[in-house]
Amino acid sequence: MLIFETESDLTILDYITARQSDSETVHTWEVAGTAHADAYLISVASGLPRDPGLGVFLECDFPINDGPQHEVLQAAVRSLVE
Repeated sequence: MLIFETESDLTILDYITARQSDSETVHTWEVAGTAHADAYLISVASGLPRDPGLGVFLECDFPINDGPQHEVLQAAVRSLVE
C-alpha cells in the first residue's frame, strides 16, 4: 500500500499525528511543496485552464499552489505497479 501525503496534509490538516513507519506492506510518500488542493485540481474541478491565479475565483488573495502533485502521484503509482 502507498500512502501519498501532500505537505499541507501533514501540516495544515495535521496528518503528521497519524504518521506510521514504513513496513513490508505500507510505504508513505510525503511530498514537499505540494498542497491538498493545487492549481491543477481546482482547474479540473472548475473546467478552467491550470492557472495559479484561480484563487481569485475562490476569494483567495494568494496564488494557488502549482506544485505538481498529480504528476508525482502518477510516477509513484507507475513505480508501484512496476
